Amino acid sequence: MGIIKSLGDTDLYKLTMGYAVNQNFAESEVTYELKIRSKVSWTKEDVQNIEREVAAMGDIRYTDEELAHLEKRCKFLPKHYLTFLKGFRLNPKHTRVWIEGDELKVTTQGLWSEEIYWETLMMALISESYFEARAPLSDEQLKEVYEKTKNKAQRFREMGAYFIDMGTRRRRSYAVHDAVIRGLRDGGGEYFLGTSNIHFAAKYDLTPHGTMAHELFSAVGAMYGVENANNIVLGKWVDTYQGLLGIALPDTFTTDFFLRTFNPFYAKLFDGVRQDSGEPKIWIDKFLNHYNTLGIDARTKKAVFSDGIDSFEEMENIIEHVDGRILPSFGIGTWLTNDFEDLEPLNMVFKLIDARKNGAEPRRCAIKLSDVPGKYNGDEKAIQDYRARIDGK
Repeated sequence: MGIIKSLGDTDLYKLTMGYAVNQNFAESEVTYELKIRSKVSWTKEDVQNIEREVAAMGDIRYTDEELAHLEKRCKFLPKHYLTFLKGFRLNPKHTRVWIEGDELKVTTQGLWSEEIYWETLMMALISESYFEARAPLSDEQLKEVYEKTKNKAQRFREMGAYFIDMGTRRRRSYAVHDAVIRGLRDGGGEYFLGTSNIHFAAKYDLTPHGTMAHELFSAVGAMYGVENANNIVLGKWVDTYQGLLGIALPDTFTTDFFLRTFNPFYAKLFDGVRQDSGEPKIWIDKFLNHYNTLGIDARTKKAVFSDGIDSFEEMENIIEHVDGRILPSFGIGTWLTNDFEDLEPLNMVFKLIDARKNGAEPRRCAIKLSDVPGKYNGDEKAIQDYRARIDGK
């Protein structure tokens, strides 16, 4: 068995989006592509290792324990979808791995309702394969990870910061992630809200967390136009989950553009929003002003800060700025699961790059703008076109 031993060793948002796609975009087809921004060298051995890992992915499944935990903790996922997941298998034949120049390349293509489950798993196996080939960790180092994480969690608790583990995709290894979860549990107390990882949620009886990600907006923008994307996604999400899973992600095509769609119906219905790019103080002030304009008490809403959280000072500054005006929490990734001095975490994404409604439609570029130009993803010409359409030019 390879690095990934269960399909449940993934983030919940892949399943929540997977169900929404299954229900609303069953015929849609997409392509995902790996992009690694880190300047690292890749070898033929790396490619062979990753190819073996990808091939092994076709033989794994969700465990009965993981599915039972989802049924217990995630009432928003219907039983017929959990039955679908029980029989689901990834198809490695849809995936290509190669080196082009100095870059590692990986793509997967097919029905969106099938390929959507690759992202987190692919990134986790690439990350662990890379680090294990260069600097495997000892049992003593894993003990240090536990203690270091426990101390972080105690500090989070002392500052009154509620937090969620979101470190699956770029983790150092499964063993590191396991040590991290135990450290968070033992140090964070009631401030540790749970994890995005389905497997670890089941293993340690934690609450799994996750709703939507950028790819949902990106694909819909490619298929139906950026002008309609936010409204279609929010509308389909509400139809699918009936008001549950109410944390919206606003920055795929910039938060300012999202706010044009976030009308009183959506602003009242959704429990809150997640910040994944831009300056957090500016971002939260936009939403506080928006809620105020709509006559909504923001103190009843949630704000999840998940944009590269990597310091206590940053968290303290956000809590101080919010000052009780909204309910803040933090989604923390690589600062928990890949915080080492020897090698930097891989700066990578496995993004949806094109989409079409069905096999008879042409493929169109799918992009992500975000609130920071440096986090844009997609074809440059398409990005310029999207920007012009958003700005009304």
